[in-house]
Amino acid sequence: MRSYDYRPYILTNKHCTTLYVGITNNLRPRLSQDRGPETEGFTKRYRWNRLMWFEQFRNVNHAIACEKKLKGWRRSQKNAFIERTNPRWLDWSDDWEQYPNIYDPPRANGRNNQRFFAPLRMTVRNGSSVRP
Repeated sequence: MRSYDYRPYILTNKHCTTLYVGITNNLRPRLSQDRGPETEGFTKRYRWNRLMWFEQFRNVNHAIACEKKLKGWRRSQKNAFIERTNPRWLDWSDDWEQYPNIYDPPRANGRNNQRFFAPLRMTVRNGSSVRP
């Protein structure tokens, strides 16, 4: 059986006026697709091109629960979360050459540090997600 890594992510546009929360199992092609000029509709209208945050999950249910939690937050909560994890609102995909193995399990140091994302980490009991 093939193992997938699922990543909820947050994108914004050049002026940080709109936030988009999504989930994918292949982040690089998904970002290229969102940034491409051939994409029609909502994505083309808002031109999301900056990756503000992502996290890796092995379990799709945990990733979906994280995405739903983020989507349920008010804009102010999302802004505060981004300020805490990415204070300068830098595009995390700009430095992928420095982190070529973003598909690896979380590292002890760096962006995918488990403690770094502890405030968002979901706890699952009996198949339902609850706040930590």
